[in-house]
Order: sequence, then structure tokens, then C-alpha cells
Amino acid sequence: MIKNLKKILIIMIFTLLSMSINVKASTTNTTIVGEDECTKGDVITLEVKVQGTEKGLIGAQGKISYDKEVLEYKSCEIVASGWKHLTFNENTGIYLAEIETIGDEKAFVKTETAILRFKFQVKETTKTNTTVSIDEIIYTDSEYQTIDSGNVSKTIKIVEKDNDGNNNNDNENNTNNNGNTNNNTSNNVNNNQTTNTKPGNTNNQNVSDKVLPNSGMSRNIIIIAIILSIVGIFSYIKYSRYKGIK
Repeated sequence: MIKNLKKILIIMIFTLLSMSINVKASTTNTTIVGEDECTKGDVITLEVKVQGTEKGLIGAQGKISYDKEVLEYKSCEIVASGWKHLTFNENTGIYLAEIETIGDEKAFVKTETAILRFKFQVKETTKTNTTVSIDEIIYTDSEYQTIDSGNVSKTIKIVEKDNDGNNNNDNENNTNNNGNTNNNTSNNVNNNQTTNTKPGNTNNQNVSDKVLPNSGMSRNIIIIAIILSIVGIFSYIKYSRYKGIK
């Protein structure tokens, strides 16, 4: 009988492990969108966007990091429709955002949506660029399952202003344009066509793409079930042995 119980135990363990492995997974993207270039004294705006899931996201948290010698924190606000509750710790960079009303399906994030908007002011600095990063990103969907996301970052170039208040890159563009004043209209049209950026270009966006577990709670339940099954069967085996001795 004990041998049969051991066989049953092995079968149960493999069955529960198989259920755990086959838990469905979903994919989500996190993006930082904003200025790619700025000058000293500028106030820059960065938005944290998430792709969304089929079931809809209702909560988000993460940790934003930046060089405090270069950037001065100004504000953080929720921009997602139907989201209101926000907690942000300026010292740690940890934020937590949630929908305003539980069960409000209109607030569920199912498509690419900006969740938060950060504003920073560029300090007087000798650095030529700076990076803003977000890690420890976790989302909660409408079924209260946790969905992780990989780390994301965005590098911003810092350029110098000239005496007229324009940045150096603008001056270079103006110089090039002045040097082309003798070109005919058709040449100007061709030049414009080759320098225009195509709509929908996302090369400047920093995206994290990761296959994520879609049921963190289900995994915990399965693990607990495995542990309880093992404890129960071994307890029964001990009891059977004790009963036989008695």
C-alpha cells in the first residue's frame, strides 16, 4: 500500500508541475516617450506608456532613476483616463498608480496608453547627455494577476545654446540652409523629401519587450497545492506505519 501511495504522490507532483508550467503568459511593452534633445534650463516632459493587455491593466508600479546632478524633479502626474490614485516618492523614485474606481471597465488599459507624465528641469551641467531609467516595473490586470515588465531607459542629448538663445544644432541647420539659397526650387524639394522623417518612426523610443506570466496568483495556488499534497500523503504513510506497529 505504501508503494502505491508513493506512486500516487509522484503522479500528483508531476501533474501539478505540468499545470504550473502550462500557465498562459502574455506580452506587454513599456515605453519612455519624450524629448530626445534639450539645452540647459529646459523643462523636459517624459511619458511612461504601456502596451496594455487583453484583460486590461488597472495598476502600475515601478522605480524611476535619473542623474540628480543633471536633472531636477518637477512633477509627476497620472494621464491615463479613469486613473487617479498616485503615490510617488521623490527620494526613492518608486511610483504606484491605480484606476479610480474598481470595476470601471472604461479605465482598463487594453491598448497602448500613457500612464504617467514626469517633468524635469535640466541643470547647469558639463555633461553632454543623461539617461532616465525605469526598473522593477509591475502591472496588475483586472483579474488581480501581476504582470512584470523589463527595464526601460531613454538617453537625452544636452546641447549648448549660442548667444541668441538657439542651440548649436539649430545654427548648423540654418548655416546649411543659407548655403543652399542658390539652389533652384526643384533641388530644394528633393532635399526636403530626403530629410523628412517618415511618420510612425519609433527609433527614438526605448521599449522593453518581455514574455510575462499571466497568473502570478495561479502559480502560488499550484505551489501551495503541491506542498499540501506532499505533507498529507507523508502524514498518511506515517500514520499507517504507526497503526501497524501498534
